[in-house]
Amino acid sequence: MARKKADPKEGAPLAEKDEIKNTQGAGAAKTIGIVIGGSLNIRKEPSKEAKIIGTLRSGAELEIETPGKTWHKLKGEGYVMAGYVELR
Repeated sequence: MARKKADPKEGAPLAEKDEIKNTQGAGAAKTIGIVIGGSLNIRKEPSKEAKIIGTLRSGAELEIETPGKTWHKLKGEGYVMAGYVELR
């Protein structure tokens, strides 16, 4: 019998892999990136002058919603410079 998915608002553990739904449509593949070099700033907008809303360390994995030549849009919120991310 399958376990019920816990309410994420209550800080419960994540659902089993087979219970996670693909919100990008059937057959959509995730784009994963790895931070290369030093630390990488996450910015509110795709601009060097935009507000920094976070930082990632070298080797960190991130999920990219929209890859680009200069900036990658992250799943959720934020942008990172493409030159500091190796796509997988």
